[in-house]
This record gives sequence, C-alpha cells and structure tokens, in this order.
Amino acid sequence: MLAMILVSQLKSQTTQFTTVGVNTYTVPTCVYSLNVTCIGGGGAGRGTAGGGGGAGGVSATKLISVTPGQTYTLIVGAGGAGSAGASGTDGGTSSFGANLVVAEGGKGATTTTGAVATTTVNSVGDI
Repeated sequence: MLAMILVSQLKSQTTQFTTVGVNTYTVPTCVYSLNVTCIGGGGAGRGTAGGGGGAGGVSATKLISVTPGQTYTLIVGAGGAGSAGASGTDGGTSSFGANLVVAEGGKGATTTTGAVATTTVNSVGDI
C-alpha cells in the first residue's frame, strides 16, 4: 500500500493506492509537498500443517517537495504467495518516484516457526 498526505497552503488530503503494480500520480494544483508513506507487501506463511506466518512489510515515510503538475511513478508491492507443502514467498517492494521512498516486502516463512524479521536495509525514508 502507498499512502500520501497532500499538503497545500489551505488544507491536507490523503490519497491511498492499493492496486498492486505500477501506478501514476500527478501532483494537484497548489500542492508543494507530499508526506509519502510506502508499506511493502507482507510475506506469505509456510503452506504446511503448523507452518509459520510470513513477516510484515517495512513501512517507510518521507516528506518530499514537489511542483504542481509533476508526475510520479509508484509501485504497490503484492503480498507473498503460499502453496501447499512449500515455503511462502516474499512480499513485493513498494516505492514512490525514482526510489525517493522505498519499503521492502516482508520475508516469506520457510519453517514452522515463521519468517525471520524483515530488515530495513533496502528501504529508503526518513521515518
């Protein structure tokens, strides 16, 4: 998921993108900064009896200066996929702009105890 708080001189507004894949966002008139939060897709659980759960995706936030009319590409990462008798796959990475904000997806479970914690090493943001 990707959420943005649009900050103009008079008001603020929240826009969420939940459709998995590539999306486009155009900055509205009178908006000069965005508070962007990206959340990576969650990892899938192991597909066996007693299989552990997948890890949650990373959350990354950053305040970005923008110009009205500017267009950005954003990606909403998918949740990981599980299958019978197999380890869960990792969740997809969510991002905004040319890697201005990046949130890594959660790790898929490979054991009955669940996935290891997702690190923030490959994520980008201020908060």
